[in-house]
Amino acid sequence: MYEKYVNCTLRELHDVLDNVSVESVNNLIESILKAATIVLCGAGRMGLVAKGFAMRLGHLGFKSYFLGDSTVPYLGKGDLLLVCSGSGETKSILTLVEIAKKNDMSVFLVSGPKGSSIGQLSDGFVTLNNQNSVQPMKTLAEQSLQLFFDTVVMILIDKIPIDSNTLWDKHSNLE
Repeated sequence: MYEKYVNCTLRELHDVLDNVSVESVNNLIESILKAATIVLCGAGRMGLVAKGFAMRLGHLGFKSYFLGDSTVPYLGKGDLLLVCSGSGETKSILTLVEIAKKNDMSVFLVSGPKGSSIGQLSDGFVTLNNQNSVQPMKTLAEQSLQLFFDTVVMILIDKIPIDSNTLWDKHSNLE
């Protein structure tokens, strides 16, 4: 039974990640590289994945935060709000996007559809089409987001460029 579910999970992840627009990924990479400060946000398990990506961006040398951290600085033009939302309709996140836009921040949506409320306000988006899954609830959404961000990290390592071994130099030593 284990093999059945592992194969199903891997097949679903492959289908989601294989159908991501390369152009949208390039736009995300460009947005990250030109941002003065990057703030990530997301609710629930999508937020947990976003928090991990904010940490990894810090390891890469970017000024990055997760919304809600007490150290998030004043933000405005030149800064990026990177939103993780499966539906693109989460009301609390939508309100934050509206505030970001009023403060001239760029907004980039990852996962949710372009036609969603958040997608319509975003300057860019990457759609992870994970609607059809046999996994419970929105498990595929979080899994595909995590693997997508891990892939973005590898692209950034090549673009910066940075030796991936030096990432440990920026990792917390208080763990």
